[in-house]
Parts: sequence; structure tokens; C-alpha cells
Amino acid sequence: MVRAHLLLAGLRVQGPREEELELEARSAMTILIDLPYPPTLNSMYRNVVIGGFARTLLSKAARAYKQSVADVCTAERIKPLAGPVELRLVAYRPSKRGDLDGVLKALCDALQGYCYENDNQIVCIMAWRRDDKDRPRVEVAVTPFGA
Repeated sequence: MVRAHLLLAGLRVQGPREEELELEARSAMTILIDLPYPPTLNSMYRNVVIGGFARTLLSKAARAYKQSVADVCTAERIKPLAGPVELRLVAYRPSKRGDLDGVLKALCDALQGYCYENDNQIVCIMAWRRDDKDRPRVEVAVTPFGA
């Protein structure tokens, strides 16, 4: 396990009241990890022409992000979970723009092969968006589904 828990302060959990919510390990197989904030979806892909054919490739920024996720996962000795998984995350964005679904795409692709073998194993996603210009990041919990 990478961290004992992730503290998600200030989320609206029940009704209008602000509360704290902890993502904690639901089972011994839960992976908890802090990752850098991903590049925007618009900057993740580049269209190029190779041999007269148009192709869409990952940009340098996307390749660098995938490598940084790989480095963190390798350093923490994370092993992929088998079977269906649930992904819970809080994305702390660097500015008050950008949407959550772009973060999901980049993150799910980057975690593939490290937290799970293939992102088609993800059957449930719970995601929150917060702002933190001083320390943009994504806090992630990956758990076997139903655990």
C-alpha cells in the first residue's frame, strides 16, 4: 500500500454541510497513490502525417506524464490488480478551468499496466474535482470491485 489514507478536505458529502472524507483501504488489495496532475486532453494527442497517412500519436507531454506515473508506480512496487476494479480519485487542478473527464482519460490510460492490466477492468469510477494551484495532483484509490 502506498499511503495509509488520502485526506480529501472540504468535499460536499451529505447535504449542504462541508465535511471531511477519507479514502481508506477497503481491503488489503487497495492501492492508494498520489500522482502528478495530468496534461489537458487537448495537449495529449498530436495529428501527424506519416507516409501519406494521417495518424494520431501521443504528444511529448502525454508521454512524459505516462513515464512519471510509471516511475511512481515502479518505485512503490505496485502490482496490477486482477478482475474488475473501482477507481476513486480527487483531482486537485492547478487553475479554475478544465473539466474532470479529461483528467480521467489521461489517468486511466497512464495507470494501465500498473494498478490494473487494462482500463477495461474499471467498472466503477467516483471522482471529485478540487483546486490547489500550489500543489496540483491526483489522489487515487484503486480497489477490487465489491471489496
